[in-house]
Amino acid sequence: MSAEQLLLRHVRENLVTHNHTLEEFSQVVAQHHRSKHESEPDEATVKDWYTKYEQQDEAALQLSEQRIENFLNETREAQLLELEKTQLAESFSLEDVVNKLYHVDQLLDKRLAYMNESIKGNITELQKFNELLELANSTKTHDNEDIRS
Repeated sequence: MSAEQLLLRHVRENLVTHNHTLEEFSQVVAQHHRSKHESEPDEATVKDWYTKYEQQDEAALQLSEQRIENFLNETREAQLLELEKTQLAESFSLEDVVNKLYHVDQLLDKRLAYMNESIKGNITELQKFNELLELANSTKTHDNEDIRS
């Protein structure tokens, strides 16, 4: 059962014509007039009063239904706006994300350039070391040939 239905049921249960039938209403009116030592109104008058109460209760119920519906709609809209504000406050704009990604790209490019330079330096050192090894091996080979001859 929705909140609107619960509220309407509560309002309806508190209406005079919902709580009292025509017979019960007649008894209440009769008791009231007896306690005041007044003559009781005729049945047609009591029925007319009850009919007027029914009309007032129906009008009050319709008005309450409209007010409850408006209130719940306004509440839902306010909650939705609050949720949207919260989500916006806790999220990043597309521009922020793009800027951050661009910054990360620049950092990675710098790091990659540094690593490339470092690798080139290591390659140069290894090439020099390789040349020295080849020179040493060729000298050693020439020395061994000289010894054999």
